[in-house]
Amino acid sequence: MSILPPSLSFLVPFSCWLTILLLVLAVVDIFVTVLQNDGSAVEAGITCASLALADAGIEMYDMVAACAVGVTGSQTLVDYTDEEGKEATSRILVSAMGSLNEVTHVVVTGEIDGQVLTEVQSLSTFFRHLRVA
Repeated sequence: MSILPPSLSFLVPFSCWLTILLLVLAVVDIFVTVLQNDGSAVEAGITCASLALADAGIEMYDMVAACAVGVTGSQTLVDYTDEEGKEATSRILVSAMGSLNEVTHVVVTGEIDGQVLTEVQSLSTFFRHLRVA
């Protein structure tokens, strides 16, 4: 099972939630240092990067929250640990903008059946009801 490199997982969502037109001549570097990884590091990094950009005053369309979903047989795991992730037959990375009701990024690794996608869709519906105060 091939896994998307973490750097690409960070690159894709930013094009969706940064106001690129206002940053034409700007360079924004984001460095993520993971001190301890017990699973879902990329998802936590995407969420933290969104918070860091907001704290820096960089204009975005909305805040982004990311979540990992793993499937092990008939069990669906949300924000799984590293050991659970190794046992998962398929993995899904989902990031969404809560206030705009939009999913910004979905990466599926492995084979997924329709029932699991329905569960992930309900998870993204849950994301849509999150509001950042």
